[in-house]
Amino acid sequence: MGQSTVEEPTPGVRVCWAWHWGAALVLAATVSVLLARYEDLPDPYPVHYGLTGTADGFASRSHVLVLLPVVIGATLVVAIAVSHAVHVRSLRTALQRPVGRYDHLDWTAQRGPASVAVLGPVNLLLAVVFSGVSLLPVVGALAGSLMTWGGLCLLVAVLAASSVRARRRQRG
Repeated sequence: MGQSTVEEPTPGVRVCWAWHWGAALVLAATVSVLLARYEDLPDPYPVHYGLTGTADGFASRSHVLVLLPVVIGATLVVAIAVSHAVHVRSLRTALQRPVGRYDHLDWTAQRGPASVAVLGPVNLLLAVVFSGVSLLPVVGALAGSLMTWGGLCLLVAVLAASSVRARRRQRG
């Protein structure tokens, strides 16, 4: 029988799945609201909004058209969750690998746990943004715009704070 190796986790490097499950729940709630209110949605269905939340593009209402922003959001949520898990695994194994010829190309080894921690909140905020876009015809221009623009502003704030924190850690 072969020896099994136990992977020692790097302190502070882990996937907090609560963020990703929260993002999935936001999108699932959006789908349930859209499907429950499908008959109440306008036809022609607004497919494009201006910066103020005023509809300026329309198409014939269909399930595919109504759920398209949620499907795009769900695809991004899954992609970010998978990349988060892969990134954490890469950081965990970076210390166990022997020094190699191409280590200078491994950007995950050059970054620390702070580069991983931001992916969870980013995922949740992206789900809120896509939910806001999807729910504009249901909740109205004001509430949908607040969800969309509020989520985008918080997303930029999280990324900016993460960038500032990473630069401070690099300096000293």
